[in-house]
Amino acid sequence: MEKETIYVGNLNFKTKHDDLKTYFDDCGVIVSIRIAFRDERSRGFGYVCFKTEENAAKALEKDGQEFMERNCKVAMAKVQKERREGGERREGGERREGGERREGGERRRRERRPRAEKGEKKEEKAATEETPLL
Repeated sequence: MEKETIYVGNLNFKTKHDDLKTYFDDCGVIVSIRIAFRDERSRGFGYVCFKTEENAAKALEKDGQEFMERNCKVAMAKVQKERREGGERREGGERREGGERREGGERRRRERRPRAEKGEKKEEKAATEETPLL
């Protein structure tokens, strides 16, 4: 399916599936259309999957043409690498994203001040409240 899928970028944020279907209908049989959304608003790009490579090649001819008041970018879709949860792991337990990891898998933490006991806080408050004003 990767050779039959095209990337369509610089889309108008109001673009819907039907709009892309109408625009690419003359290129051949469309198998599926995906538009990236965030909070019910288009992110400005999507993918159209055709039945054959020839249909996808015909759609590439529309690169740079105006679509819904914007010059759309049409290119072959790239295969997305498989992702792991928590970011990519590097040598020695280090992480690229999703948290700091150091060699040996230890996390670097900020030094914290020792926490006061619950009773200590109340005593300090009570002492300041009982101080007489002169």
